[in-house]
Amino acid sequence: MKTKYLENKWHCLILFILCFATYTCVYMTKNMFSAAMASIVSEGIMTKSQVGAISAAYWLVYAPFQIIGGFLTDKYSPFALVSIGLIGSAVSNLIIYTNQSYTVIMIAWIFSAAIQFGVWPGVFKILTDQLNPHYRDKAVFGISFAISVGIALSMITASFVSAWKYNFLFSVILLLALFIAWIFIYGILKRKMRVVEIANNDIEIENENKSHVASMYLLTFKTGFWIIAIVGFFRWMIDTAVVSVTPTMLMESYDGLSSSFATVLSILLVVFSTIGIFISGIVQKRITGNEATASMLFMSACLLPIGVACFVGKLNYLIVLLCLSLSMMLLNGATPFTNSFLASRFVKYGRSGTMWGILNGLASVGNVFASIVFVYIADGWSWNAVVISWLAIMILCVVLCLLVMKRWKSFIEGDIL
Repeated sequence: MKTKYLENKWHCLILFILCFATYTCVYMTKNMFSAAMASIVSEGIMTKSQVGAISAAYWLVYAPFQIIGGFLTDKYSPFALVSIGLIGSAVSNLIIYTNQSYTVIMIAWIFSAAIQFGVWPGVFKILTDQLNPHYRDKAVFGISFAISVGIALSMITASFVSAWKYNFLFSVILLLALFIAWIFIYGILKRKMRVVEIANNDIEIENENKSHVASMYLLTFKTGFWIIAIVGFFRWMIDTAVVSVTPTMLMESYDGLSSSFATVLSILLVVFSTIGIFISGIVQKRITGNEATASMLFMSACLLPIGVACFVGKLNYLIVLLCLSLSMMLLNGATPFTNSFLASRFVKYGRSGTMWGILNGLASVGNVFASIVFVYIADGWSWNAVVISWLAIMILCVVLCLLVMKRWKSFIEGDIL
């Protein structure tokens, strides 16, 4: 069996940087609306329910299209799918910049969700298939930082632009620039890829694995993959909620905080998120590579700071912000274990794109729930009730990880085939 990938380490590095920049930019653009939410609400342009509905609609459409994109990435050119996503996203952001009515933004944002169907699965497929195998694990870990960087860029942009609509104009410029860079740089690198024959014993191992199960999907049930994926769903749900509602929550819970100041403060969340991903690399190398065990450790450690944050509005806002920042650090420490590391377990089955599409789809469903459920709780009860609900979900995640740890360990060690 033949495959093509880059062998030179510098070529691999360039391709990784291109993939990192691409997903950072795309994640930044799809977080632009969340970054602008506080300003939109404070200016009276939309209500919290309306901005919540737009955000929910985006993720509701994004989720199934990610699963579709995952399947397509394993069959067609990931480069083509990424390119389509970049151009389509630029168009949707341009529409929002030129027209800020509720209906137009809703339609444009839904279109953006659909057209990005192959961006992340495509990027992940390229990293796991077209880099030298020696660098693939490092690339999969490194790409995890793209999310934090993208969120940070969206918040920084929202803090410094004169009007929130310029968030989207900035996105258009970046997306088009990346599309051009992708065409030229990837085109050059593709010509430098070498065709390599996969060792026969690797093929035999893969075929042997397939003979023990009716399909790869049956294997995901036998190993407990879906339980870890559900933990990832809940993790993304809280992660998205903390990032998107913190500016509004601080502004409404403490007098004297402006929307722009609250947004700047929430950048601290992203800084701690990045630290969490660094910690995940240390945990994987020195403590455990078991995705279920590592997720349990991070979620358990998260219980204390979230418990303190339940007193939002009663404690000093800096204490609440620090606790939420620590929570984000620990939540993002679990991110690679419930996403990229988890999907990488299925590279040898040739389904890394599919599995990542499924995981990203579940994460998107979590974002939908975050946009609807927590805004509803805030409107109907209080911000304190919102944080208490986060605490309850984290406790559930710890229990789920404990249930699946031994089964997933058996899969890693090759006892479940």
